[in-house]
Amino acid sequence: MIFLDINIGTHSAPYGNAMTKRMLLAVDLHSPPSRAASYAVQLAARLGFSLVLMAVAPGTADRSRQEDVSLAELPKRQRQWLDKVVEQSQQERVSLEIFLSLGPFYEEVLRFVRSQPAIHIIVVGAPEKPRGAPHPDSPRALRRLRGFFEGEVLLVRRQGEVMRLTDQVDSAGYAGKES
Repeated sequence: MIFLDINIGTHSAPYGNAMTKRMLLAVDLHSPPSRAASYAVQLAARLGFSLVLMAVAPGTADRSRQEDVSLAELPKRQRQWLDKVVEQSQQERVSLEIFLSLGPFYEEVLRFVRSQPAIHIIVVGAPEKPRGAPHPDSPRALRRLRGFFEGEVLLVRRQGEVMRLTDQVDSAGYAGKES
């Protein structure tokens, strides 16, 4: 995992000191959702939170080799998407930290959240399979995330459709037993 600290704005400090409220935007870089990024930046600006972008690139990381993901290694489309998020954060004067990771999306998000106790809200740009089918690990992974994280989790599926994880769990039956 690599860390890029892009400090923009005046209302928050990096690394989540005790007084800074932080929001996590978790996205799958295979198909980065601009709607989730726009929503998270605007919400962070409104609430006065700093924003942490956890961008997960598809693939597997060899944890024993301490390999970092490099911005230079990302495809052009993904770098352009990250540039747009940085630009929007600058316009909204939101402090932005970027973490890049390689591996299964929900596994990496859960690992990151466990290491960052200062996160208060998570906005998930939910990864989808082609044709809009939910990611196959979504129900179980979302239950695990909800079981660990006590703050608010917001799922951004489409433009204008933001759901609280508790609403998603109730309406989709995700609260039941794992299969």
